[in-house]
Amino acid sequence: MTTLTELRQHIEEESRKTLGSVGDRHVQDAIRHYARKRWWFNDISASFNTADGTETYSFPTGFYKIEKLTVEITSGYPTPLEQVTWQRLEELRTTSTYSSGVPYIWSHREQQIYLYSIPNQVWQVNVSGWGAASVTVTDDSSPWSNEAYELIKNRSRATIERDYFLNPDGYRMFAVAEAEALAKLENDNNRMLASGKLRGHDY
Repeated sequence: MTTLTELRQHIEEESRKTLGSVGDRHVQDAIRHYARKRWWFNDISASFNTADGTETYSFPTGFYKIEKLTVEITSGYPTPLEQVTWQRLEELRTTSTYSSGVPYIWSHREQQIYLYSIPNQVWQVNVSGWGAASVTVTDDSSPWSNEAYELIKNRSRATIERDYFLNPDGYRMFAVAEAEALAKLENDNNRMLASGKLRGHDY
């Protein structure tokens, strides 16, 4: 398994330059750029239990974006919760009909999950989405240096050529390679979604 340190070293070998922290920074920027997209390798899930009278719960650790919540009114039978805008939830929170019971909608704000109706007993809530990317260039293996190896390498090389070497021709060459790697990875991603190895979007 390739590590992020090895990926950066491969970039140095190909460019015949010792890049050090410059190479690290461009690898990190490349990961940040693509971590905003949902991939099969950063698909994660978690769960938490509601508490009687509590409407607010912290984001589970490691999430970049929450895509779906379900509540298990009966154990093993998850029911999807509808996601609404914060404005809509605020409207409900300020009306006289603001009630307690089984939650059926949710929203989020400032790394907090808000449920409505306010739970009046313990239920399990399941959370799915995709994870925050670790961008530290270390000797640890990472999906970004394995499944996404060609994508991250070519984007890093493109931005290094553009911003460090000030080489527009080099930038254009690696930008084309980046686009090709992205298309291939997106095809892999779509295949994973079709196979059920990546959870679909239900709302």
